[in-house]
Amino acid sequence: MKKLLCIWMLLPLFAQSQDSTLHKVFIGVSFSNDLCYRLAKADNDVLELKSEFDSLESSRYGMTTGIFGGYFIRPNFSIQTGLLFTRRGYAIDTLMAAGLANMKFNYSYLELPIRATHVFRMQSKVQPIVSLGLFAGYMLKHRTTLYEIGAPLRLTYQDGQATSRFNLGVAASCGFQKNIWPNYLFQLDGVFRQSITPLSDTPLKRYLFSAGVNLSLTRLL
Repeated sequence: MKKLLCIWMLLPLFAQSQDSTLHKVFIGVSFSNDLCYRLAKADNDVLELKSEFDSLESSRYGMTTGIFGGYFIRPNFSIQTGLLFTRRGYAIDTLMAAGLANMKFNYSYLELPIRATHVFRMQSKVQPIVSLGLFAGYMLKHRTTLYEIGAPLRLTYQDGQATSRFNLGVAASCGFQKNIWPNYLFQLDGVFRQSITPLSDTPLKRYLFSAGVNLSLTRLL
């Protein structure tokens, strides 16, 4: 009788521990504020040109946001995909007839990511996570904005006929997740994204990359 009573008292705890593994499917939204730049690689005949651009070009801010969905293959391992809108780019200081100006290059993509995530299951409420993934993107818009320093001049134009429309890259992140409501997870991680295809097939090739802090809210189904 005492054994039956103990089993009956432990059933709610057992059921609660099983509930966390019953959620196989999840959906969510994410946003990251990114610091963006480019990696430049040059052919031997334009190495001096690369050095000059390295001294003039600088980073700028971008963003990544979208929706995602995934599946837990195991309680601590999941795969996910989604649809992301990203804006990356870089800036360059240039000299014009009227004086010094700053040009900002903006590249907007619609991306399809594939991501594998491992969760380090711990007794604490905060659980570390690491992720690796790939992404494929299609360029929606390439916009260049010219700011004349010390003057009200601002010109925006669309260009980049020679710019590749398609983009492939890799991504890695690490951070933590926490249950904030029943069936809801909050995730915060630092994420790095690197393109493996250049903006254009020229002697001086630029590969966009970004690093940022990603916030996401996940709903367990």
